Amino acid sequence: MQPGWSAAMGKRGRFIRFLTLSKRIFFHLCFYMFNCFVTFLGALTLPFLYMGPTSWIYKVAQWWCRCLLANAQKYLGISWKIKELPYVQSSSIFLIACAHQSAWETLILTTVFRAPAFVLKNTLMEVPVLGWFFRRMGMIPIHRGKIISKTFIRKAQDVLEQERSIVIFPEGKRVPFGKPVRCHRGIFFLYKTFNLPVLALSLNSGFFWPPRRFFKISGCIEMQGHPLIEPGLDEETFLSTLCTLLQKGNENLAKNIQNKHFSNI
Repeated sequence: MQPGWSAAMGKRGRFIRFLTLSKRIFFHLCFYMFNCFVTFLGALTLPFLYMGPTSWIYKVAQWWCRCLLANAQKYLGISWKIKELPYVQSSSIFLIACAHQSAWETLILTTVFRAPAFVLKNTLMEVPVLGWFFRRMGMIPIHRGKIISKTFIRKAQDVLEQERSIVIFPEGKRVPFGKPVRCHRGIFFLYKTFNLPVLALSLNSGFFWPPRRFFKISGCIEMQGHPLIEPGLDEETFLSTLCTLLQKGNENLAKNIQNKHFSNI
């Protein structure tokens, strides 16, 4: 190959990479800017939500989450697939124990289930505007590292009396994609206190939607439901069963990514 030809090919390759990066940055900026616009529109409804019933807030929250998910699909090429989740159509209530790798699962769970209440860090309840939304929606604050309080139990009881399911992230925080699952005892306290079945959800969202990163990765996020864990298990058996379901599910979904994204490398 002649030197001039090699230099031309090198310049062409750099130009293509530049165009690809520019396109990626442009679509990510569109995604974030449109999300800000949607959030602004949602903020305009605050006076009406303050005077209206709580059901209005749920509808606005679901609309906001659907908009963000649609934007991710349109601008970032991120779609999703939910597998083995027949309980969504059921009128029963249960504890939803979901693996936590990114912000994506909070968006999708809000749209899939009917008005679920999330167990959140207490500091989120103090955020201006957002904290007001959380309180009106009946979210359940928890203090990390402290004994579960009577207030926590009362709020959880109020949610269940409204025939709403409770979402809890048993790992206590977002865990990077590929890291092992470690469940905390808080989920068992709810399981034992309210004698409810637990629906475990595995996922691979952390690969496509990593936390605290500007760039996302195009592809299909998968969420998988597992058979319900029925009430009556002791703490050791329950936590072992839950962690095993989440871990094996996460590993299987990670293998799907490996097969689809790296099979040709």
